[in-house]
Amino acid sequence: MRPARVGPALCGLALCGLLAACGAEVVHVPGDTSVLRLRLRTPPAQDAFRDVAELRLVLVLATGEQLEWRLDGSASEARVVGSPAAGARLRVEGLDVDHRLVSSGQSAPFDLDPAVPAELDLLFARVGEFAQLGAPLVHARFGHSAVPLGDGRVLVVGGAGAGDVDDPRSLPPAEIYDPRTQRACALGEADCPVAGEGHARFGQGACATPEGDAFVFGGRDPSGALVQPVQIFRYAEDRWLDVPGVNPERVPPREGHAVASLWVGQGAAAREAILVAGGQAGLPGAPEILGAAALFDSQTLAFTRTDLVLTHPRSGLQATRLGADGRRLLLSGGRDAAGLVGPVEVFDGANLGPLQPQGVQPQDRLATPRLRHAAVAAGGVVFVVGGEDGLVSLDAPELVVLGNEQGTGVVPLQVAAAHPGHVGRRGAAVAPLPSGAVLIAGGERLDGFGRELLASAEWLIHEELTAEATFVDAGALGEPLSFSGLALLPGGGVLLTGGLGEGAGGLEAADQVWYYNPR
Repeated sequence: MRPARVGPALCGLALCGLLAACGAEVVHVPGDTSVLRLRLRTPPAQDAFRDVAELRLVLVLATGEQLEWRLDGSASEARVVGSPAAGARLRVEGLDVDHRLVSSGQSAPFDLDPAVPAELDLLFARVGEFAQLGAPLVHARFGHSAVPLGDGRVLVVGGAGAGDVDDPRSLPPAEIYDPRTQRACALGEADCPVAGEGHARFGQGACATPEGDAFVFGGRDPSGALVQPVQIFRYAEDRWLDVPGVNPERVPPREGHAVASLWVGQGAAAREAILVAGGQAGLPGAPEILGAAALFDSQTLAFTRTDLVLTHPRSGLQATRLGADGRRLLLSGGRDAAGLVGPVEVFDGANLGPLQPQGVQPQDRLATPRLRHAAVAAGGVVFVVGGEDGLVSLDAPELVVLGNEQGTGVVPLQVAAAHPGHVGRRGAAVAPLPSGAVLIAGGERLDGFGRELLASAEWLIHEELTAEATFVDAGALGEPLSFSGLALLPGGGVLLTGGLGEGAGGLEAADQVWYYNPR
């Protein structure tokens, strides 16, 4: 690991609190001090402090209150007034002489406690750029899941270390990547969490739980058998839990399924749950397409609903959480035994059924059915982009709206303008940005005869209440990559891990880690 680089404008921060406790009972103790030792770490090949004339520190409390301070270039320590609190976040912004944002970084939640100094590492990088981080993954891989944990680390699980997306071999074990320190560690090694069984798999589904843990289900193990146990990685304890008592008749093991969380229930009984939907079982050459769906409660570690059924059974589908309240999931794309599936389905926490279009233009299905696509929520809508039809990669973006001024349903987007390097792609890393745009990076272009790995990146920009999309050049990764693992970090940063890259003998698994810091 490269030594930490500390910005010239800041070495440490001491926060002086006025309150000694938080919660219902607050004790006033003037002069109590909560000490926060802050280390800014930058990508090794990037000068994140270039053009930075001033640092702006913003402490965001769990209540939403924000406290702000500014430091000039000569400051090495700041003493400011605040209140000890749980679940705070710190955002650091580097501003130029015209007060424009040059670089930034944001922490995961942490506690300010007068009795315990907080040690905080923060990834500080230039905005609007891709940067390769200091250390690679322990195991090169593609087709894996990268799940952000509650403390800022990322669980990298599943995927293949050799082969292709249709013929994976050499399945590597899980590992942890810490983007703050730019360091990876293999589970079970020294200074890394203990490894459990069954973490080498391909075709898995994984997502973050409401508690900041990781939920992992399904896929095939190195022998080709489907993996049955549900596994939870507890980030605060650095250990795995195998969920007992899962009935394989009611929740069959599978691969190629969708996994996503949403809010269910009302009032005080409302909580987040995880939907597992679709996928395939059977032998790899003779798959059984599943319509079964189930709802998992990460607090009770049990499936609370196992009677849910897709209207259109499918594998290779995407589940996307939509809406400010997070109470609906859209399920799109994939294929069944007869071919690609066009209809879109909606799960509202209680019922699973087909999308019911309203309005003149919206439809109930994708105009261009697809798989190996991306479906991401941004600006209150869902963008369905890229993918393939089994022969060529697709350039046919679509928009799914639910109950806004355009109605409800699927609207094909016309490409109003595009940069010269714009192409349809499958296996790209696709992420929503705080601006409402969508980042699309890497992937593959298929033309029916061969495949071309891509390093280029672009933004998809959509003007509200229109049916037009614009693709704008967003730079490039340093190397062509497809089927990377993607994790959204605090502040909207995008972490790309591994993927399929170009080697001396052709395509091979990559171990690179890239970070994109949005404007």
